[in-house]
Amino acid sequence: MEHEEDNTTTTNNKSQVKPPLPPRDEVSYQVTSAATTTAASSDAYDAWENSKYFEEYAKLGIHCDMLRDKARMASYLSAITHHAEDFKDKVVLDVGCGTGILSCWAALVGKAKRVYSVEASGIAENAELIIGRNNLSDRITVLHGKMEEVHIPEQVDIIISEWMGSFLLFESMLEAVLFARDYYLKPGGVILPASARVFLIPVNMDKLLNTKYKFLKEVQHCDMSALMIFARNELAAWVIRGQKVKPENVLAEAKQVFEINILTVTAEHLKKVISTFNFKVEKETVLHGFAAWFDVSFGETPSTKGKPYHSLHCSRPTSYSLETRFVLTQRRCKGRRCQWPRSQRSRQVYSKRVLEKTL
Repeated sequence: MEHEEDNTTTTNNKSQVKPPLPPRDEVSYQVTSAATTTAASSDAYDAWENSKYFEEYAKLGIHCDMLRDKARMASYLSAITHHAEDFKDKVVLDVGCGTGILSCWAALVGKAKRVYSVEASGIAENAELIIGRNNLSDRITVLHGKMEEVHIPEQVDIIISEWMGSFLLFESMLEAVLFARDYYLKPGGVILPASARVFLIPVNMDKLLNTKYKFLKEVQHCDMSALMIFARNELAAWVIRGQKVKPENVLAEAKQVFEINILTVTAEHLKKVISTFNFKVEKETVLHGFAAWFDVSFGETPSTKGKPYHSLHCSRPTSYSLETRFVLTQRRCKGRRCQWPRSQRSRQVYSKRVLEKTL
């Protein structure tokens, strides 16, 4: 018999450990946990979540996805090349180095004097392998541990990191970069990337939904098409989530809803990010949700002024659904977006878009 307080289940006589129950705060925008959630349960879940997070990043698959991302790779290489004078003979800190590619580029392309490569997951061993294979072990030091727990023996001139997650802040890795900035970056030092922006657009995904449930019209010997409207209404939120958005889905011009300067933003500011939006919609239609994406800029320093350069668009528009679909008979929709971590040390980020009214 299973009890609520029991944290194990038995299946086929094999004991399986359940993850601790996450704190819940699904009603309000409060950053703090719900009143019914104890600090102990929050800490237990955060510890479990962190262990799973680093287990996943110890696997090579996720790093292969990043290494084969041509836009991402080209943008970082271009940024290091563009800032070559800033890197030359300087000390660099790579936060969350993964396989060590940015550290290697900092040394090989940027001609950095020393590079400290910090990586908390087991992939740090692979980074050491790659660094050794490229004869860089005398210039690059891999520190296996969390940024907040390792020791860097000197101040650094440049911090570089690929910290961006879904909706920019998911995984809460930016806080580690800010820690490195506050403790180790020299006055006047450089952070790459230097800033980031999030964009939002309203979308209609009728074509996708019609294609998804077309099979209901094709059941042999029985007309099941009457179920299509119910399937669309009930499952739309899950079907469109994470889908790439095409121009035909867009209902209005994109709006920037969030921007951060990595040199000045604080961890306290990231605890709760609220922004408003107001879109002019060109036609009467159904609003299924919003698409979001971000870009980052590697900024300018005295050594780069006047040189042509482009920012990195790390993510194509990806849709995020509303819990309720709206029929827009008016020409404007107005609302707000709120984003916050599940708890102080959590890598999960909640994000809500609230449609306040149509105008």
